[in-house]
Amino acid sequence: MNYFHYERQWPLVGYQDLVPADFASGAAVNIAALPQGATITRAWVDVKTAFNSATTATLSLGDSASATRYGSAIDIKTAGRKALNNDAGFTTSAAGQLVATFAQTGAAATAGQARVYFEYVVDRKADEIQE
Repeated sequence: MNYFHYERQWPLVGYQDLVPADFASGAAVNIAALPQGATITRAWVDVKTAFNSATTATLSLGDSASATRYGSAIDIKTAGRKALNNDAGFTTSAAGQLVATFAQTGAAATAGQARVYFEYVVDRKADEIQE
């Protein structure tokens, strides 16, 4: 007989669509709330329509402590899937925001669409128990 109970949880997945108008009031935008104890296990950006800035268009993904924690200078001037990373396995110590920061050079983008996906688990959360 096994006297141990192993907690199991399903990963949570969120996404946020971004267009140039989302950054009209500033370069950084809060795109999702993360609870205390969240660890992003996987993240990526799908650029559906390339941003049409004249020279460059990049996106960084992070939080209030580090604007580039999950990705830095991701090219969104070309369409396609762009993988992000969490090599350090960072776990949030307090509830906070996932922040997207947009940068461009040349004439401002008037078109473009990207969707940021993020998968995460939360400490001390269980959806099932396995014996």
